[in-house]
Amino acid sequence: METEKKSSFLETLNGVKGVDKVAKGNFLIAGVFKSGKTSSLETIPLPAVVCNFDPGGLTVLSEKFKTNQDVLILDYSKDDSDKPVAFDNFVKDFNRLRAHKYFNDSRSFALDSTTGLLRAVRTWVVDEMINKYKSKRTPSEAKYKVSTLRDWSMITEVAIRTINLITSLPCNVFLTAHTSVKEVSDDINKTNELIKRLKASPAVADEIPFGFDELYIARVKKTSKGPEHFFVTRCDRDFDFCGSRFAKHSDLPEEVPQDWEIIFKHIGLSWSKNETL
Repeated sequence: METEKKSSFLETLNGVKGVDKVAKGNFLIAGVFKSGKTSSLETIPLPAVVCNFDPGGLTVLSEKFKTNQDVLILDYSKDDSDKPVAFDNFVKDFNRLRAHKYFNDSRSFALDSTTGLLRAVRTWVVDEMINKYKSKRTPSEAKYKVSTLRDWSMITEVAIRTINLITSLPCNVFLTAHTSVKEVSDDINKTNELIKRLKASPAVADEIPFGFDELYIARVKKTSKGPEHFFVTRCDRDFDFCGSRFAKHSDLPEEVPQDWEIIFKHIGLSWSKNETL
């Protein structure tokens, strides 16, 4: 993406102030690998836009879901991870759909995963920084300069403002995120830090107008009938960033099946486009 296009997108991100709260929800689903985060997206309200950043992520979804005429799937997982192509393409598609008011007619927007988005943003930001330093240093020196920037300040800033833009959509928003109790990889550790910042930072009210109404942890346990997937809707000893705003005024249990139709009935949101509040 050319510099002027990047600047234009950053101006768009900086300019988002949010819109009036509507009958929708913003959901963040975190959890370890193979805990059911992606497969749970098959039960979100339709029509839906699903953006995939995770390699192999689409293989989890059924063909019935992927070929549903009410589901638009945008796959960025095959873009070159060493180039800023994935985030470039996401920005282009997102802006195009937003300009044509596509999200106004959608019931849901899903992004799988926030961890993959962070990787894409990191590549995009590093590319921008390398270009910035090229005039002052050799390419190798520029790459070294970028590699020494460990605070992720600009990467986190772009990621948060992108999520700001997403959570401001007029439809339900579902973001997944790979997390772990133990330190596993830099990507997952940064995802944990980002989630905690989204919930705990005093600046969240300005950075993300709506924030996330619900932050669930995806879990799976073995039973005599096979694996049972469920969401934890409250904080526990392993994850202290769980939470539910809707639970204060609903009968949402602490553990609930990974079925969004069931969850929406608990928290009082309409799941079917034929339902009325």
